[in-house]
Amino acid sequence: MHETSASLPRVLCAWATSALFAITSLDHRASRVEYAAALARSFANRISAFFGLNVIVSEIVLLSFIQSEGRRLRMRLLWLPMLGTVFVGVSLGLPLFLYLRQRQFDSDSRLNLNQ
Repeated sequence: MHETSASLPRVLCAWATSALFAITSLDHRASRVEYAAALARSFANRISAFFGLNVIVSEIVLLSFIQSEGRRLRMRLLWLPMLGTVFVGVSLGLPLFLYLRQRQFDSDSRLNLNQ
């Protein structure tokens, strides 16, 4: 089995775990006002604000990295890790992007060997 194809189950497992956590932690009865209140509470003190900003900065940096590296390598499906980063987080976006990037490297090396 090729090394890249062996990592696909790992990516899918990470995605499934993150998705299950997100689904089970949602309160479907909550309104937008309650989400706004939860956001305000998450920045209530310095420590929680630090963690909140850490998540936001990490996502912005990852989205920038996906864009720049994806353009440089002329990768396809860049919307997939970006969507995963926005809706689930860095824990899904980064492994998915690295998987897609490795597939691109493997594809390019196969093309070079055939020439």
